[in-house]
Amino acid sequence: MTRRTPESIAIESLGRAQRLGLRRVRSQRRLRRATVLAVALTVGLFGVQRASAYFASGGTGHGSATGGTVQALTVTATGTVTSQLLPGGTADLHLVVANPNAFPVIVTGVTQTPLSTITVSGALGTCTAASSGVTVSAAQPSLPVTITAVNGGTQTIDLSGGASMTTGSATGCQQASFGIPVTLSVRTS
Repeated sequence: MTRRTPESIAIESLGRAQRLGLRRVRSQRRLRRATVLAVALTVGLFGVQRASAYFASGGTGHGSATGGTVQALTVTATGTVTSQLLPGGTADLHLVVANPNAFPVIVTGVTQTPLSTITVSGALGTCTAASSGVTVSAAQPSLPVTITAVNGGTQTIDLSGGASMTTGSATGCQQASFGIPVTLSVRTS
């Protein structure tokens, strides 16, 4: 056995204290690392939960909307048509369309208004609506036509081949002008 002197005991005590101090420092570092890791995990999980709640959230409720309506267009026939309507043939149908809507519309069809009478003027002989054989042509290659005039503005459209005359029309209808009541089919653009 070795003899222990007060100095060796003091050195041995100092060494033990240093070793204990190092252990304490290491333990504190581990504790700090564990705390930082725990905080980071908590913040990360909170962020994932928030993101999950954001992306997976749902809900219910009610919305409302009011459907608008298209106001009726006004059609007039004015001006001189350059093509002539002959028995068995077609001629241009000249229309001036007033659009009261705040948006453009597209004319998709033109038909003769049922139960309306065609007007005849300027004929060389006897010509009536019934004897004229004048109708709106079924074939309308000029359609559809977009009416870009809005808020009451007018736009002229000429439908190529829009009016037709039968081969049985009266001879007295030569040089006559015909007013054909029409109905337009339109849709919004």
